[in-house]
Amino acid sequence: MRIAAITMAYQEYAMLEKWYHHYGDLVGYENLYVVSHGFDERHRDITPGASHITFPRHQVKGFEGNRQHALAELQKSLYRYYDAVIRVDVDEFLFVDPQIHDSFIGCIQKNMKNSTQAWYALGFNSFCLDPTDNADTGPNMSAIARQAVATSVYSKAIAARNSFVVFLHGALYTGKTVFNTKACVMPDGL
Repeated sequence: MRIAAITMAYQEYAMLEKWYHHYGDLVGYENLYVVSHGFDERHRDITPGASHITFPRHQVKGFEGNRQHALAELQKSLYRYYDAVIRVDVDEFLFVDPQIHDSFIGCIQKNMKNSTQAWYALGFNSFCLDPTDNADTGPNMSAIARQAVATSVYSKAIAARNSFVVFLHGALYTGKTVFNTKACVMPDGL
């Protein structure tokens, strides 16, 4: 199974490094796509082996709408080469419960069997209450957050396949068949 991961960043160097290592470990570094909002050579230095695309930064009016549409088009293009595409912000990290799934790819494969077209994840705002905790060193996200609060704001679509794209916090169906023939799920343990 081939899965790609897309993110977009403007500077955000520390988070991009963490995103790169986290998703590179999940899907393979050669399957990462970094979209820079304005050319930034440091993005390329931080993420060797990933594919890089630059969107111009000169236009900030209507930025969010333009960003969403451009990333959706990239995601749809990648369906020609991948079974599924993850699309998350540079500060969003997916984990699976190891008591339920052996891996992230295993979670997606299991849910592909039941015609799932888009996956949602239970979102947590993570933080560290102890200011003396130095866990925020290095790229390993699972070692950083010591506390987390579940929130609907961060529970959103994170991956899709075929004609579905991640758009804002939902999954947008762009195909020609009736929407309710496709499944959108939040798998246990994601």
